[in-house]
Amino acid sequence: KPEGFSGIANKYQKINHFPGTWELGRKDKLYRNIARMRRTHGAELEIVPRHFVLPRDGDEWKAEYDRCPNNVYILKPVSSSRGRGIRVLRKPSDIPRDKDGTIKECLVQRYLLNPHLINGYKYDMRIYVVVTCFDPLRVYVYEDGLVRFATEKYSTADSTLKKRAMHLTNYSVNARLNADAFNMEEEEDGKGSKWSIKALRSYFKDNNLDFAPIWEQVHDIVVKTLICVEPNVNSLTKTYIPSRNICYEVYGFDIVLDADLRAWVLEVNTSPALQSPAPIDKRVKYAMVADMLHLLGFIPYDRAQFLQDEEERKRARLTGIV
Repeated sequence: KPEGFSGIANKYQKINHFPGTWELGRKDKLYRNIARMRRTHGAELEIVPRHFVLPRDGDEWKAEYDRCPNNVYILKPVSSSRGRGIRVLRKPSDIPRDKDGTIKECLVQRYLLNPHLINGYKYDMRIYVVVTCFDPLRVYVYEDGLVRFATEKYSTADSTLKKRAMHLTNYSVNARLNADAFNMEEEEDGKGSKWSIKALRSYFKDNNLDFAPIWEQVHDIVVKTLICVEPNVNSLTKTYIPSRNICYEVYGFDIVLDADLRAWVLEVNTSPALQSPAPIDKRVKYAMVADMLHLLGFIPYDRAQFLQDEEERKRARLTGIV
Protein backbone atom coordinates (compact mmCIF):
# COMPACT_ATOMS: atom_id res chain seq x y z
CA LYS A 1 0.00 0.00 0.00
CA PRO A 2 1.26 3.54 -0.67
CA GLU A 3 1.06 4.38 3.04
CA GLY A 4 3.82 1.82 3.63
CA PHE A 5 6.27 4.16 1.89
CA SER A 6 5.74 7.02 4.36
CA GLY A 7 8.62 7.85 6.66
CA ILE A 8 11.32 7.11 4.09
CA ALA A 9 13.82 9.93 4.39
CA ASN A 10 17.13 8.38 3.34
CA LYS A 11 18.03 9.59 -0.14
CA TYR A 12 20.52 6.73 -0.48
CA GLN A 13 17.87 4.07 -0.11
CA LYS A 14 16.58 2.13 -3.11
CA ILE A 15 13.11 0.61 -3.11
CA ASN A 16 12.18 -1.87 -5.81
CA HIS A 17 8.56 -0.73 -6.14
CA PHE A 18 6.71 2.51 -6.80
CA PRO A 19 3.69 3.57 -4.76
CA GLY A 20 0.61 2.67 -6.78
CA THR A 21 2.41 -0.01 -8.78
CA TRP A 22 -0.80 -2.10 -8.70
CA GLU A 23 -2.17 0.31 -11.30
CA LEU A 24 -0.05 -1.85 -13.60
CA GLY A 25 0.04 -5.17 -11.78
CA ARG A 26 -3.68 -5.74 -11.20
CA LYS A 27 -5.31 -6.75 -14.45
CA ASP A 28 -8.54 -4.85 -13.78
CA LYS A 29 -6.69 -1.62 -12.97
CA LEU A 30 -4.31 -1.98 -15.91
CA TYR A 31 -7.13 -2.47 -18.40
CA ARG A 32 -9.22 0.35 -16.91
CA ASN A 33 -6.26 2.73 -17.16
CA ILE A 34 -5.69 1.80 -20.80
CA ALA A 35 -9.43 2.07 -21.54
CA ARG A 36 -9.55 5.56 -19.98
CA MET A 37 -6.69 6.77 -22.16
CA ARG A 38 -8.19 5.13 -25.21
CA ARG A 39 -11.36 7.21 -24.80
CA THR A 40 -9.14 10.27 -25.20
CA HIS A 41 -6.64 9.10 -27.80
CA GLY A 42 -8.61 6.56 -29.81
CA ALA A 43 -7.00 3.85 -31.93
CA GLU A 44 -3.48 4.79 -30.77
CA LEU A 45 -4.30 2.98 -27.52
CA GLU A 46 -5.64 -0.21 -29.08
CA ILE A 47 -2.93 -2.28 -27.45
CA VAL A 48 -5.09 -4.77 -25.50
CA PRO A 49 -7.87 -7.06 -26.73
CA ARG A 50 -11.50 -6.10 -26.07
CA HIS A 51 -12.23 -6.77 -22.39
CA PHE A 52 -14.79 -6.60 -19.59
CA VAL A 53 -14.28 -6.33 -15.84
CA LEU A 54 -16.90 -8.41 -14.05
CA PRO A 55 -19.30 -8.11 -12.42
CA ARG A 56 -19.35 -4.39 -13.30
CA ASP A 57 -19.38 -4.92 -17.08
CA GLY A 58 -21.55 -8.03 -17.07
CA ASP A 59 -24.45 -6.51 -19.02
CA GLU A 60 -22.08 -5.08 -21.63
CA TRP A 61 -20.43 -8.46 -22.11
CA LYS A 62 -23.76 -10.23 -22.44
CA ALA A 63 -24.82 -7.68 -25.08
CA GLU A 64 -21.64 -8.36 -27.07
CA TYR A 65 -22.17 -12.10 -26.78
CA ASP A 66 -25.73 -11.73 -28.10
CA ARG A 67 -24.33 -9.83 -31.11
CA CYS A 68 -21.33 -12.15 -31.67
CA PRO A 69 -22.11 -15.61 -30.27
CA ASN A 70 -19.09 -17.16 -32.02
CA ASN A 71 -16.55 -15.14 -30.03
CA VAL A 72 -14.27 -16.97 -27.61
CA TYR A 73 -13.16 -15.37 -24.32
CA ILE A 74 -10.53 -15.94 -21.68
CA LEU A 75 -11.24 -15.39 -17.99
CA LYS A 76 -8.51 -14.19 -15.62
CA PRO A 77 -8.68 -13.43 -11.88
CA VAL A 78 -7.71 -9.79 -11.42
CA SER A 79 -4.81 -10.34 -9.01
CA SER A 80 -3.57 -13.92 -9.36
CA SER A 81 -0.38 -15.13 -11.02
CA ARG A 82 1.24 -18.21 -12.56
CA GLY A 83 -1.85 -19.06 -14.60
CA ARG A 84 -4.05 -19.78 -11.61
CA GLY A 85 -7.77 -19.50 -12.29
CA ILE A 86 -7.40 -18.79 -16.02
CA ARG A 87 -9.82 -20.54 -18.35
CA VAL A 88 -11.07 -20.24 -21.91
CA LEU A 89 -14.84 -20.00 -22.32
CA ARG A 90 -17.56 -19.38 -24.86
CA LYS A 91 -20.48 -17.67 -23.16
CA PRO A 92 -21.49 -15.79 -19.98
CA SER A 93 -23.15 -18.87 -18.50
CA ASP A 94 -19.70 -20.55 -18.37
CA ILE A 95 -18.50 -18.08 -15.73
CA PRO A 96 -17.88 -19.81 -12.35
CA ARG A 97 -20.05 -18.49 -9.54
CA ASP A 98 -20.10 -18.65 -5.75
CA LYS A 99 -22.68 -20.75 -3.96
CA ASP A 100 -24.96 -17.73 -3.69
CA GLY A 101 -24.76 -17.19 -7.47
CA THR A 102 -22.54 -14.10 -7.39
CA ILE A 103 -19.59 -13.63 -9.74
CA LYS A 104 -16.19 -12.90 -8.24
CA GLU A 105 -14.33 -9.92 -9.63
CA CYS A 106 -12.45 -11.03 -12.73
CA LEU A 107 -11.35 -9.92 -16.17
CA VAL A 108 -12.96 -11.39 -19.28
CA GLN A 109 -10.98 -10.71 -22.44
CA ARG A 110 -11.76 -11.49 -26.05
CA TYR A 111 -9.51 -14.41 -26.90
CA LEU A 112 -7.09 -13.95 -29.80
CA LEU A 113 -8.06 -16.93 -31.96
CA ASN A 114 -5.35 -16.25 -34.55
CA PRO A 115 -2.03 -16.11 -32.66
CA HIS A 116 1.23 -16.32 -34.54
CA LEU A 117 2.44 -19.89 -34.26
CA ILE A 118 5.88 -21.47 -34.40
CA ASN A 119 5.84 -25.09 -35.49
CA GLY A 120 2.14 -25.15 -34.63
CA TYR A 121 2.56 -23.91 -31.05
CA LYS A 122 1.28 -20.72 -29.45
CA TYR A 123 3.82 -18.52 -27.65
CA ASP A 124 4.24 -15.18 -25.93
CA MET A 125 7.19 -12.93 -25.07
CA ARG A 126 8.28 -11.91 -21.58
CA ILE A 127 9.81 -8.45 -21.97
CA TYR A 128 11.82 -7.06 -19.05
CA VAL A 129 11.39 -3.33 -18.45
CA VAL A 130 13.06 -1.20 -15.79
CA VAL A 131 11.56 2.14 -14.77
CA THR A 132 13.77 4.40 -12.67
CA CYS A 133 11.49 7.44 -12.56
CA PHE A 134 7.95 8.47 -13.54
CA ASP A 135 8.66 12.23 -13.61
CA PRO A 136 10.38 12.47 -15.98
CA LEU A 137 9.46 9.03 -17.29
CA ARG A 138 12.65 6.98 -17.64
CA VAL A 139 12.15 3.56 -19.21
CA TYR A 140 14.70 0.92 -20.17
CA VAL A 141 13.73 -2.14 -22.22
CA TYR A 142 16.14 -5.05 -21.88
CA GLU A 143 17.39 -6.24 -25.27
CA ASP A 144 16.78 -9.91 -24.45
CA GLY A 145 13.93 -11.74 -22.75
CA LEU A 146 12.07 -15.02 -22.78
CA VAL A 147 9.76 -16.71 -25.25
CA ARG A 148 7.32 -19.09 -23.51
CA PHE A 149 5.51 -21.73 -25.53
CA ALA A 150 2.39 -23.74 -24.91
CA THR A 151 3.26 -27.42 -24.97
CA GLU A 152 0.37 -28.78 -27.06
CA LYS A 153 -0.18 -27.83 -30.70
CA TYR A 154 -2.73 -25.09 -31.14
CA SER A 155 -6.32 -25.67 -32.22
CA THR A 156 -9.52 -23.62 -32.05
CA ALA A 157 -11.85 -26.62 -31.91
CA ASP A 158 -14.41 -26.37 -29.10
CA SER A 159 -13.26 -29.73 -27.78
CA THR A 160 -9.80 -28.26 -27.03
CA LEU A 161 -10.82 -25.12 -25.13
CA LYS A 162 -10.22 -26.75 -21.74
CA LYS A 163 -6.67 -27.81 -22.66
CA ARG A 164 -4.61 -25.38 -20.59
CA ALA A 165 -1.29 -26.56 -22.07
CA MET A 166 -2.58 -25.65 -25.53
CA HIS A 167 -4.02 -22.20 -24.86
CA LEU A 168 -1.88 -20.90 -21.96
CA THR A 169 1.78 -20.05 -22.31
CA ASN A 170 2.44 -19.63 -18.57
CA TYR A 171 5.58 -21.54 -17.64
CA SER A 172 4.09 -22.75 -14.34
CA VAL A 173 1.10 -24.30 -16.11
CA ASN A 174 3.07 -26.02 -18.86
CA ALA A 175 5.91 -27.20 -16.62
CA ARG A 176 3.37 -28.92 -14.40
CA LEU A 177 1.55 -30.58 -17.29
CA ASN A 178 4.42 -31.31 -19.71
CA ALA A 179 7.73 -30.88 -17.90
CA ASP A 180 9.68 -32.86 -20.51
CA ALA A 181 8.97 -30.21 -23.16
CA PHE A 182 11.47 -27.73 -21.70
CA ASN A 183 15.08 -27.53 -22.83
CA MET A 184 17.43 -28.08 -19.91
CA GLU A 185 20.76 -27.75 -21.76
CA GLU A 186 22.40 -24.34 -22.07
CA GLU A 187 23.32 -24.82 -25.73
CA GLU A 188 19.73 -25.68 -26.73
CA ASP A 189 18.39 -22.13 -27.01
CA GLY A 190 15.86 -22.13 -29.84
CA LYS A 191 14.62 -25.62 -29.00
CA GLY A 192 11.94 -26.89 -26.66
CA SER A 193 9.30 -24.73 -24.99
CA LYS A 194 11.35 -21.82 -23.68
CA TRP A 195 13.62 -19.67 -25.83
CA SER A 196 15.38 -16.36 -25.51
CA ILE A 197 14.31 -13.31 -27.52
CA LYS A 198 17.66 -13.59 -29.31
CA ALA A 199 16.69 -17.09 -30.48
CA LEU A 200 13.34 -15.72 -31.66
CA ARG A 201 15.14 -13.04 -33.67
CA SER A 202 17.22 -15.77 -35.31
CA TYR A 203 14.09 -17.80 -36.08
CA PHE A 204 12.48 -14.80 -37.79
CA LYS A 205 15.63 -14.11 -39.80
CA ASP A 206 15.90 -17.76 -40.89
CA ASN A 207 12.28 -17.65 -42.05
CA ASN A 208 12.66 -14.36 -43.96
CA LEU A 209 10.63 -12.39 -41.42
CA ASP A 210 11.64 -8.95 -40.19
CA PHE A 211 11.79 -8.76 -36.39
CA ALA A 212 12.65 -5.04 -36.26
CA PRO A 213 9.03 -3.80 -36.68
CA ILE A 214 7.93 -6.17 -33.91
CA TRP A 215 10.54 -4.79 -31.53
CA GLU A 216 9.38 -1.27 -32.42
CA GLN A 217 5.82 -2.32 -31.51
CA VAL A 218 7.12 -3.69 -28.20
CA HIS A 219 8.75 -0.36 -27.36
CA ASP A 220 5.58 1.48 -28.39
CA ILE A 221 3.36 -0.73 -26.21
CA VAL A 222 5.66 -0.42 -23.19
CA VAL A 223 5.75 3.38 -23.33
CA LYS A 224 2.00 3.75 -23.94
CA THR A 225 1.16 1.37 -21.10
CA LEU A 226 3.36 3.27 -18.66
CA ILE A 227 1.91 6.61 -19.78
CA CYS A 228 -1.57 5.25 -19.02
CA VAL A 229 -0.69 4.68 -15.34
CA GLU A 230 1.74 7.59 -14.92
CA PRO A 231 -0.74 10.11 -13.42
CA ASN A 232 -1.70 7.84 -10.50
CA VAL A 233 1.78 6.45 -9.83
CA ASN A 234 3.45 9.85 -10.15
CA SER A 235 0.97 11.49 -7.77
CA LEU A 236 1.48 8.82 -5.10
CA THR A 237 5.26 8.88 -5.56
CA LYS A 238 5.39 12.64 -4.98
CA THR A 239 3.18 12.24 -1.90
CA TYR A 240 5.15 9.50 -0.17
CA ILE A 241 8.70 9.54 -1.56
CA PRO A 242 11.09 12.43 -0.71
CA SER A 243 13.37 11.91 -3.73
CA ARG A 244 12.56 10.78 -7.25
CA ASN A 245 15.76 8.69 -7.30
CA ILE A 246 14.71 6.32 -4.52
CA CYS A 247 12.22 4.05 -6.32
CA TYR A 248 12.76 1.78 -9.26
CA GLU A 249 10.95 -1.26 -10.56
CA VAL A 250 11.47 -4.13 -12.97
CA TYR A 251 8.32 -5.16 -14.82
CA GLY A 252 7.60 -8.24 -16.88
CA PHE A 253 5.44 -7.34 -19.88
CA ASP A 254 3.68 -10.33 -21.43
CA ILE A 255 3.19 -9.61 -25.13
CA VAL A 256 1.66 -11.88 -27.77
CA LEU A 257 1.72 -11.63 -31.57
CA ASP A 258 -1.28 -12.36 -33.74
CA ALA A 259 -1.09 -14.01 -37.16
CA ASP A 260 -0.53 -10.58 -38.75
CA LEU A 261 2.45 -10.01 -36.43
CA ARG A 262 0.62 -7.30 -34.52
CA ALA A 263 1.68 -7.11 -30.89
CA TRP A 264 -0.79 -7.05 -27.97
CA VAL A 265 -0.04 -6.66 -24.28
CA LEU A 266 -1.78 -9.24 -22.13
CA GLU A 267 -0.61 -8.25 -18.66
CA VAL A 268 2.21 -6.62 -16.72
CA ASN A 269 3.91 -8.41 -13.84
CA THR A 270 5.12 -6.18 -11.02
CA SER A 271 7.24 -8.94 -9.47
CA PRO A 272 8.34 -11.07 -12.43
CA ALA A 273 9.83 -14.40 -11.40
CA LEU A 274 13.62 -14.26 -11.24
CA GLN A 275 14.28 -17.85 -10.20
CA SER A 276 16.02 -19.95 -12.85
CA PRO A 277 14.56 -23.44 -13.34
CA ALA A 278 16.34 -23.80 -16.70
CA PRO A 279 19.74 -22.64 -18.06
CA ILE A 280 18.07 -20.19 -20.43
CA ASP A 281 16.42 -18.47 -17.43
CA LYS A 282 19.76 -18.11 -15.70
CA ARG A 283 21.47 -16.68 -18.76
CA VAL A 284 18.77 -14.11 -19.52
CA LYS A 285 17.74 -13.13 -16.01
CA TYR A 286 21.20 -12.91 -14.43
CA ALA A 287 22.43 -10.64 -17.21
CA MET A 288 19.29 -8.52 -16.97
CA VAL A 289 19.64 -8.08 -13.20
CA ALA A 290 23.34 -7.23 -13.57
CA ASP A 291 22.51 -4.55 -16.15
CA MET A 292 19.77 -3.20 -13.88
CA LEU A 293 22.09 -2.89 -10.88
CA HIS A 294 24.68 -1.04 -12.98
CA LEU A 295 21.93 1.21 -14.28
CA LEU A 296 20.65 2.10 -10.81
CA GLY A 297 24.04 3.19 -9.53
CA PHE A 298 23.89 2.35 -5.82
CA ILE A 299 25.98 4.82 -3.82
CA PRO A 300 27.89 3.47 -0.77
CA TYR A 301 27.58 5.68 2.30
CA ASP A 302 28.30 5.76 6.02
CA ARG A 303 24.94 5.19 7.68
CA ALA A 304 26.05 6.48 11.08
CA GLN A 305 27.50 9.64 9.55
CA PHE A 306 24.35 10.13 7.47
CA LEU A 307 22.11 9.91 10.56
CA GLN A 308 24.37 12.32 12.43
CA ASP A 309 24.24 14.82 9.56
CA GLU A 310 20.45 14.54 9.46
CA GLU A 311 20.20 15.30 13.17
CA GLU A 312 22.43 18.34 12.76
CA ARG A 313 20.26 19.60 9.88
CA LYS A 314 17.13 19.21 12.02
CA ARG A 315 18.69 21.14 14.90
CA ALA A 316 19.81 23.88 12.52
CA ARG A 317 16.26 24.26 11.18
CA LEU A 318 14.83 24.47 14.70
CA THR A 319 17.41 26.92 16.05
CA GLY A 320 18.02 28.92 12.88
CA ILE A 321 21.76 28.39 13.33
CA VAL A 322 23.52 27.07 10.25
